[in-house]
Amino acid sequence: MEHPLGHRNSRTPLHRPRLHHPEYNRYREDLNDYREPHRARQSFDNLRYVEDEYPAQPPAFRPDRRRPSKLIPFNEAIGQLAGVLAEAKDFFPQFRDEFEGDIERVRIYVDDNVINDLWTKKIGLKTKIDHHRGRKEEDQAKDQSLVDECLGRNKQFRTICARLDKSLLAAAYAKPIISLDLQSSKDLLDEARIKRALNKLLPTGKECMDLINQAKTQYDHFSALLKELDFIRLIVDEWPEFASPENRTASPRSHDGDYDDRMGDEGHEVS
Repeated sequence: MEHPLGHRNSRTPLHRPRLHHPEYNRYREDLNDYREPHRARQSFDNLRYVEDEYPAQPPAFRPDRRRPSKLIPFNEAIGQLAGVLAEAKDFFPQFRDEFEGDIERVRIYVDDNVINDLWTKKIGLKTKIDHHRGRKEEDQAKDQSLVDECLGRNKQFRTICARLDKSLLAAAYAKPIISLDLQSSKDLLDEARIKRALNKLLPTGKECMDLINQAKTQYDHFSALLKELDFIRLIVDEWPEFASPENRTASPRSHDGDYDDRMGDEGHEVS
């Protein structure tokens, strides 16, 4: 009887394809293929899945370390933030213009890395520069006067940044309460309005705090910080009953103090 394929008889078994090459049938798959070459073996090398899609160990939970341990009432946080924002509005543009004047000529032939390095050295200058020997006393006096002025401006810049960072943190996590001395005013107990403000202050405040930290080494982040502060100022200006100068002055707590030490359990909570 003729085979259906035309060249095989009934006694010839049909060929069955092998899954692997014959010479590999007696060997198990090497698990070393699942790690990159020239890398020491690690505990997750035997996994058969892509590490990015199936991580060997889930990422650990990281709490927000910037969250203050104790919170202050909303009205005080707004008042304190408004005071520091006013100082920053007056000083930061002047400080930026001074640096722009310093780099006006060198900007033509240097890149951003040099500008950032000059910016870092400017705001990080804390001690007096030693005078070169052999210079005239008159020239040394002029240099010393310039250095003293620069040190004072730099200290003021760092102080405002530190106070701004603390005020932003306090406002971002402020309690939806008002102080005891304002409890009699029912107009100030607008729960929905306070919560809307807090929902805007939290992400924007965090963004500003990140920019404050980034602006220590990158000058372009300082310009971005000024724009974000303008947006924060719009939120704060919606609360003149807490942010106006007369109300800020009347506040029993100043933004120069320590929030964690000052904050107690007093206040009227909005529920």
